[in-house]
Amino acid sequence: MSRKKLVVFLIALVGVMALAAATFFLVTKGRVVEKDGLLQNSRVYMTNVYYENERVHYTVVNKTFQRSFAADKPYVQKKVEGAWVLVSLYEDISQIGVFVEPFSERHASFSVEYQSNLTPGEYRLIFGELRFGANGTWQGYGDHTYTVGYFTVTT
Repeated sequence: MSRKKLVVFLIALVGVMALAAATFFLVTKGRVVEKDGLLQNSRVYMTNVYYENERVHYTVVNKTFQRSFAADKPYVQKKVEGAWVLVSLYEDISQIGVFVEPFSERHASFSVEYQSNLTPGEYRLIFGELRFGANGTWQGYGDHTYTVGYFTVTT
């Protein structure tokens, strides 16, 4: 193979590899979708959310190529007459941030200190910097998406 053909081949190979890498990053970035009134990344979510032995357990799954932020204690909301209402299940809701590495998951739990507030019903956990915006709606952090998980208390 001539030197000129080798250079063209290497340039083409680098181009194909760059295209493959760009495609990988675009696909694994995730789509921002609106679910239940909150913007969420389709590739960052919670699974195995449940209440047992006075603890709420959950697993944050990150299927993107970037680290995802999660906090030790998420905000907790209960569905009351069709609307989500913030409830307090623990004394200190200050959040110490942790990261979920790319293509990994992190299991965590927290103790419910105010069991009297955990009455039967549908609940959701929300990670993100929650604050009221000018129009009274929740606003997220960074790309304004949240990581959300749901659980039900029956007794």
